Amino acid sequence: MATPSDLTPLALFEGIAEPALDKLAGLATLQSFAQGDVIYTFDEVSTFFGVVVTGRIMIEREVTPDIIATTETLNPGDPFGLSSLIHGARHKGAAHCREDSEVLLFTGTEVMALLDEEPELGAKLLSRLYAVAVERLHVRTNQFIKLLGLNPELKAAMGD
Repeated sequence: MATPSDLTPLALFEGIAEPALDKLAGLATLQSFAQGDVIYTFDEVSTFFGVVVTGRIMIEREVTPDIIATTETLNPGDPFGLSSLIHGARHKGAAHCREDSEVLLFTGTEVMALLDEEPELGAKLLSRLYAVAVERLHVRTNQFIKLLGLNPELKAAMGD
């Protein structure tokens, strides 16, 4: 079990009232991973999400069976595995440790039950997680647009 002091340095939990922080900490496990450890795999049922405490986590996607692309490198404070907050969702990528890391792990169903009980906490935490998801969507969209710009036929059509 984690302690509130494990959560307070992380921006995701900044400004959360102590009683709610205590409840969140009670749901969290602080787990250490070694470089190269797999945290979850592609298409695995998403049961937990994590927040990087130390180290770096890579999120990878399978482009083809032979090509794996790193879509994101997560640093301390970054949450991942957010699909666990949606019942029955599956991971769309794999997460593994780029270096030795510590991660706070939360079971998605337990967090959602707590957020139902604590609507103020729910509004604050889900708003922050939504902002993370939107930012990642913008990054992916920009990556996609840049990739499209490498296509010679599209470059010619755009007059470049």
